[in-house]
Amino acid sequence: MLPSIKHKVDNSIISIIMPCFNAAKYIKRSIDSILAQSYEDYEIIVQDSLSTDDTIEILKSYNDNRIKIYSEKDTDMHDGLWQGLNHSNGEYIMVMPASDEYLYKDWFKECVAILDNNFLIGLVHGNDIKKYENGDYGTLRFPEFENKTMPSGTEFFPYWTATKYHISELNYCVRRNIYFDCYKPYGFTEYDLNYIKDKKVSLQTLESWNPLIMLTYNFIKKGYLPMHIPRTATATLQHRDSNGHKRGNEINVAVRNSFLGLIDKFENDILSGNKKYVYRNGKGEKINNKKFSLFNYRLNVLRHSIFRKDFDFDYFPSFNLMYFKKFFAPIFNPKRHLMRLSLFKSIRYLKHFMKFNKYNDGRFILSIKNRQIEINDWSSSHDFDHHYVYHTAWASRILYKKMPAKHIDISSDIRFSSLVSTFINTEYYDIRKLNVDLDGLTTGVADLTNLQFDSNSIESISSMHVIEHCGLGRYGDIIDPKSDIKAIRELIRILKTDGSLYFVVPLAGKPTLKFNAHRIYSHEQVMDYFSELKLIEFSLI
Repeated sequence: MLPSIKHKVDNSIISIIMPCFNAAKYIKRSIDSILAQSYEDYEIIVQDSLSTDDTIEILKSYNDNRIKIYSEKDTDMHDGLWQGLNHSNGEYIMVMPASDEYLYKDWFKECVAILDNNFLIGLVHGNDIKKYENGDYGTLRFPEFENKTMPSGTEFFPYWTATKYHISELNYCVRRNIYFDCYKPYGFTEYDLNYIKDKKVSLQTLESWNPLIMLTYNFIKKGYLPMHIPRTATATLQHRDSNGHKRGNEINVAVRNSFLGLIDKFENDILSGNKKYVYRNGKGEKINNKKFSLFNYRLNVLRHSIFRKDFDFDYFPSFNLMYFKKFFAPIFNPKRHLMRLSLFKSIRYLKHFMKFNKYNDGRFILSIKNRQIEINDWSSSHDFDHHYVYHTAWASRILYKKMPAKHIDISSDIRFSSLVSTFINTEYYDIRKLNVDLDGLTTGVADLTNLQFDSNSIESISSMHVIEHCGLGRYGDIIDPKSDIKAIRELIRILKTDGSLYFVVPLAGKPTLKFNAHRIYSHEQVMDYFSELKLIEFSLI
């Protein structure tokens, strides 16, 4: 535990920095969530990138002098954030994207209480939750800490290196002097794949592409101490940055790898003795009565690596207890393991049959002649095919918003097409004849490599988890190694200018052929095959 040092500053003030561009759809909810806070001594720095919608009008409708509007050209959200920081006056800094909102009304009050009364702490953070366009909320990013405090103070450093936890900029409250010490002056670098070498980027590029994770890195590296409050402070929507820039998967992977590489290098320097780690208080001064212990550090890193369930950036150590749990499950729960074997499933079936027969109320005749034996569904969890649930849900939701006059689906999934046909006239085509009698749905036969539609004629098309099968003979089609390329060219040919194509295939780090089941593509291949089209959205399941 850290000792509490009384340090009360009169007129404590928070600066909430809000970069935005054409945020009229969301910004009122975001501003209202700030104005609803119980703590009132703050300023809202809205750094607008010359919005062309009603953003400024909405902001000016508030009669509150705490809302300060700066409308200036910027290169992207991070540039806007840097400009907003330089307009701010607050002793404490917070960041709030214009599409997000605060949920906990005492969040500002609790942050200020800690920072005012414990000058050892440099940053206070809490929990954040996803929010979807329809108003529903998702799960916490780290549900383990919904009701308990994350390792804080001097205990955070080993937790950070073990789990790679990124302190979310969506809800932290940081001392001003520390923010400017850890957040470097921003320099814009275009999102260009040429900067990527061996799936990593230079430190300078990383600082431009994601300066907010670099703030976390610099904060911990310099020895500052965070404090976690187990409150769900904020809700966030996924969105483009302030100027509509969109990072592709390769760039996201390069950022992740580069950031994890920095953490590993820093940890190795500490373990090898090349660098001495010191803790610093809120003023940036060395804390003399708190010495860094390498032994305790190693012990805590090992403890967190083995026993923690949640890790960040898709990082997961191979020696984590959860990894080995599946191997020890038969020992700790032998009954459940044995009951998964076919012999015991059959025994259980007979046991249940006799029990049901004993208590049967006579409304139905129980006969072994009428049996339909199902012995594989007994389980404590309900598994499902993530690909076919999530990709069809993804496409359905977008189609529901777009509402094209007609939608054409080529062989994706008849269940998907039948559901979409409830709100859009839908035509479903497959290489095999299929007759489905539903209002709003028409079925037909089509060869994806030689479609019967005119060029530049279809406004809305989907072909999901289909082209990976083309030319492998699995569904009665002709053997042709280039059949998938022909199918892609046909989809591009018939797609209308400004039309939408919903396309899904299996992806991996390198191309793989599973004959005669399917192909697995690389991200680079898909981007190359569809280079004539503009990528609007990329999702990975």
